[in-house]
Amino acid sequence: MILKVQDLKKSFIQGERKITVLKGLNLEVEKGESVAILGQSGSGKSTLLSLLAGLDRPTSGSVQVSGQDLGNLSEEDLTRFRGKNIGLVFQQFHLMKHLTAIENVKLPFEILDIEGGQKKAEDLLERLGLGHRMDHLTHQLSGGECQRVAIARAMMTEPELLLADEPSGNLDRETGEQVIDQLFDLAKQNQLSLVVVTHSEQLALRCGRQLKLRDGVLQKHEGQISL
Repeated sequence: MILKVQDLKKSFIQGERKITVLKGLNLEVEKGESVAILGQSGSGKSTLLSLLAGLDRPTSGSVQVSGQDLGNLSEEDLTRFRGKNIGLVFQQFHLMKHLTAIENVKLPFEILDIEGGQKKAEDLLERLGLGHRMDHLTHQLSGGECQRVAIARAMMTEPELLLADEPSGNLDRETGEQVIDQLFDLAKQNQLSLVVVTHSEQLALRCGRQLKLRDGVLQKHEGQISL
């Protein structure tokens, strides 16, 4: 079991109101499994992904990744654990604008003080068709190229769990399909567990399992969802 979520709850205080987004959510993801999470805008998909990544803390409940309860880790230990075990791909790329493509990809190794980052980053960028763009700054890259750089960065530490938040949301259809093909190919080649948050039925159907986030819990997704 790579990911195990138990009775996950998340509430926010907005003015004098308490808003509960997640209401006792449960999820299990096996090694090598791909899961899509669909839901209406504002249903809490991105909030859930932040909790799975340890970027936010739940109000109650637990998130375990590779047997480690994220709630038992200090912020420093959590940062290190996430860097080694969880890959993140965002809709907005979240690349460092002042760094080149290869410098962005090498960042996880530099943060974790691991040697060999240059060769590994070169290999990943070559696999993603960006060997000729390694030394370009992010503003010199297209949206699709930026997303491939983000995927390469997420793969650097060979994480067991890869989380993707609308990974093709900012791309045109053709480019998005190419990037998604590469994302799934890398996940399959490396036997990663993949959780994708998306509003796209087409993307969701690429995953082995589709779930719908509704009323704060996950349900089996059947048929079209109205977004």
